[in-house]
Amino acid sequence: MNTIKSIRSIILASVAASLLVFVGFAVAEDPKPSATLTLKETEVGVLIGGDWGHGTLTYNGEPHMFHMTGAKLGRVLVSPWPR
Repeated sequence: MNTIKSIRSIILASVAASLLVFVGFAVAEDPKPSATLTLKETEVGVLIGGDWGHGTLTYNGEPHMFHMTGAKLGRVLVSPWPR
């Protein structure tokens, strides 16, 4: 009889905890992000290669443009990003 009460208590506690978690997710709102990143990159290479691109970081409504370049060693790829 004690075993059945213990199992029932565990099940009820699990259900109550699950409901609290789901209600918390339903009520929580995503905050507006303070920054967004837009990125355009191209990579080319066979064993030795490179990548280049540009983007914009918008932070608190103010855009900051940037360019990037890089080198790769030991890869085989040709891939524009994003896909």
